[in-house]
Amino acid sequence: MESIFRPSKNHYDMKKRLFLASVSILLAFACGKDSSPAKNNEKQQNIVTTRDASFSLSTVVFLGSFDADFDYSGCTYGIIYSDTDETLSEGTSTKVLCSEVGKTGYFSITVQDDSDFGKVWYFKAWADTGDEYFEGEIIRAEKPQPKATVRWTHQYAEYIQVSLSLNYSGLSPALVRIYYTDEESKNAGEVEASGNYKKFDLTGSQSAEFTIGDLKPNTTYYCVAAVEVGWTLFLGDLFNSKTAGAPVDLGLSVKWSPDNLGVTSSSDHGDLYAWGETEPKTEFTKDNYTFTGSEIGLSRDPAHRKWGGKWRMPTLAEVEELLTLSWSYTGASGWGTWTVTSHATSKSIKFSYNSTHSGSDHYWTSTLYVPDTPEKEAVYKNNYAHSLAVTNGTHYEQIYERWNGLYIRPVWDDNMQ
Repeated sequence: MESIFRPSKNHYDMKKRLFLASVSILLAFACGKDSSPAKNNEKQQNIVTTRDASFSLSTVVFLGSFDADFDYSGCTYGIIYSDTDETLSEGTSTKVLCSEVGKTGYFSITVQDDSDFGKVWYFKAWADTGDEYFEGEIIRAEKPQPKATVRWTHQYAEYIQVSLSLNYSGLSPALVRIYYTDEESKNAGEVEASGNYKKFDLTGSQSAEFTIGDLKPNTTYYCVAAVEVGWTLFLGDLFNSKTAGAPVDLGLSVKWSPDNLGVTSSSDHGDLYAWGETEPKTEFTKDNYTFTGSEIGLSRDPAHRKWGGKWRMPTLAEVEELLTLSWSYTGASGWGTWTVTSHATSKSIKFSYNSTHSGSDHYWTSTLYVPDTPEKEAVYKNNYAHSLAVTNGTHYEQIYERWNGLYIRPVWDDNMQ
């Protein structure tokens, strides 16, 4: 008898599954899908960044950059800019090809710009690898107004020295007024309204130092610098600083300042210095301590460098003199004021105390601590200097590691040559 093949149900199910799988593969190819794990058509991350713009009186420079790890040797690249269209649409903007990339991956173009201050530009960086085209974000850049930056370099009792710098070179004439008043002011307009100013000529230079005199000792002045361009005044930022107090005669070998070095207002404690360093800091560590000498002469004395005249840091002997006077405390346990009074002259100075300052306020002397035994020499070497310590309960002389940030209370030495 002839045998007859009858497919089972499982056989039909397998054929159905094979058929559906074949259809799925054909559809994937028809739709352009890649069945492999790699994402061959994924667009790579943007390789260019729009940076910033820098202005002179007659030009503007637009900057862009490549990502640090990208090899741009086979690319074309540049800047698109416009002074009217913030979208940088084709036809209303200019596309420029750059030819050189700096060592840090930056590239730039320079555009002539004789426009008025306040003109707005829009720009973005672009790059073309041949396979893909990239653009950075659009940045808005405004041609800044002329501005004079003022920094007080030396503060005296009756005059100050200031450093002036302009954000533009080539202004001619470059005339700057510094308005100042001892009336408390909240903005630059209030200072200008005082009408009290000194005028300085920076023509031919972008920075210089000047002196403002006839000031009151121990007084906070509010100031603003204004640049004259034609008939227009461009006001800068409001700032304030305090003149040095007149030296107080306590009947000792030197006269003492009523203020710490760097004080700018009645609520300010002043600047902090490491021993032997000439500029204040905000962070103090052994690693960022720079002075390796063992003596502070006038050239390294911050009080003399900042205030000039016959001001300098006190010595240990002069602090010990001060400790013999009458000290009286007013305030709470965490803060307060010590008043130091001379019975010989009936004059006084004050030292503020704030417990947030490591539990006490310390003031440098110019005297290095010299160990007097081999055992102390092994421990301290020449890494410590003498200081005056002020707390809510007492006041005393203390040695301190030189890298620490302490205040300075200057003294006036009539015998200084």
